[in-house]
Amino acid sequence: MQIRNYRPADLDAVLEVFQRAVHETASRDYTPEEIEAWAPEVPDRAMWEKRFASGQTWVCEEQGRIAGFARVEPDGYVDLMFVHPDIQGQGVAALLFNRIIIWAKAQKIKTLVTESTISGRGFFINRGFRVVSEQHLGRNGATLLNFVMERAV
Repeated sequence: MQIRNYRPADLDAVLEVFQRAVHETASRDYTPEEIEAWAPEVPDRAMWEKRFASGQTWVCEEQGRIAGFARVEPDGYVDLMFVHPDIQGQGVAALLFNRIIIWAKAQKIKTLVTESTISGRGFFINRGFRVVSEQHLGRNGATLLNFVMERAV
């Protein structure tokens, strides 16, 4: 597996990882209505292109296929981290997280913050994050539970 910077040509593969991760992995923790509100069947490509045009995004490739991706804002906010459900449990998220730590240290960022899903909370706790607060966010007519978490770099 290799970590590299995201390229605009990765958009379709990254969106597939996101859609599958939400619809398959997160569906254990969220209702079908919450899943559809979070990751509609037809993604808003323009919104995603704009989102990836700023911040720092990495992809993890395995055998020429994108296995996962992570995005972080310049202030240390970990905005996105998703792994393809077929490859979960094989260290993809750990590799991406290690890359975030290397980047954060180089940027002299003192604290990483994220808003974790129920599904991802254990991963972040195992990497030194602590829950700061619980949130109930409205999205496309549904309310989703997530957790504001932080850890020192």
